[in-house]
Amino acid sequence: MKYFAQIFNFMIAAVCHASPGAPDPSEFQALMKLDYVAFDQTLPNGGWRAIVDKVEAGKVLDAYHVHNLDTLAPWQARVIYWHAGQVYAMADLNDLGIARFEKSYNPAEKSDEKSKWNAYVRGTIAFLKHDRSILQAARDEMYSADPSDENINRKVLDSLLRCFNKPYRDAYDPDCKP
Repeated sequence: MKYFAQIFNFMIAAVCHASPGAPDPSEFQALMKLDYVAFDQTLPNGGWRAIVDKVEAGKVLDAYHVHNLDTLAPWQARVIYWHAGQVYAMADLNDLGIARFEKSYNPAEKSDEKSKWNAYVRGTIAFLKHDRSILQAARDEMYSADPSDENINRKVLDSLLRCFNKPYRDAYDPDCKP
């Protein structure tokens, strides 16, 4: 536990003094105390989403994960990793994005799972690694499981394919044009 306290204190210093876009120490502490829903699921601008600077948002997501390690359900931890991966990728920090995305796989996903979360993760990582064939295979796997227009994650992979040579922040947009 001492090790986690040291990491957390380091993260406070890194987040709160890194840039003008970082939350001040009291805002940072308040974010760390939020429950999962208030921190991560309050749309459009609640919790970490109020932090405009993508790199700073990633740092706050990482810090939240460490600070709340004992209270997050495994699926919640995977979502926090996912969102950290997204904000890092939006900031063109693809290696950090990939590292977080890799921690968001669902090891318990069943083969008949309609959402195909792991295919979505695999496809997103493939986009960041510039591997179009793996991205296409992941998108096709998602389409086979759920061809409906309701599958928003598959639509993201469609956009990543359509705008394959663009940065993630642009290609993630459903209106992205090649």
